[in-house]
Amino acid sequence: MSLLDQRSIAVKDSEEINILSEGLKMTRLDYSLGQLKYVVEKYGVSIHAVIENKLFYNKLARLKRPSKLKLENGKIDRRFIADVSGRTNPIIYIDRFYLGGAYHYPHFVIITLWGDSKVKLYDPWIGREANADAGRVVRAVQGLRNNLKLSPKLIFMD
Repeated sequence: MSLLDQRSIAVKDSEEINILSEGLKMTRLDYSLGQLKYVVEKYGVSIHAVIENKLFYNKLARLKRPSKLKLENGKIDRRFIADVSGRTNPIIYIDRFYLGGAYHYPHFVIITLWGDSKVKLYDPWIGREANADAGRVVRAVQGLRNNLKLSPKLIFMD
């Protein structure tokens, strides 16, 4: 499952390697932004990336990128996650520890369903969906910010 699946765009396994490596070519500051740039240019889709930390957002906003890759600065809290998840299946950056990881590390997952208390997440690392408590997902975002000192991100397509 990926953002492109939402537009019925199939990505070959070999192309996934290209997306990963292209991510590192744009900037070392944030490889995920490079991956998004590559996807926007190759597939012609529009992608929004919401970056919570204002300083980090300001640095990323100065980088050259396609007009279809839109960056925004905003608070990624329960209300915002629920709002975006009600319209699409976003990718969210979390501290994996809060969702059953053995230790604290940053990780991207896709929200496939957001309810008041229960959430379904697709974890690309293990290749399947899992159920989670909505409060734990919110704590995983807070853990990324507070424990790992990384900016939360929420990524979605128009």
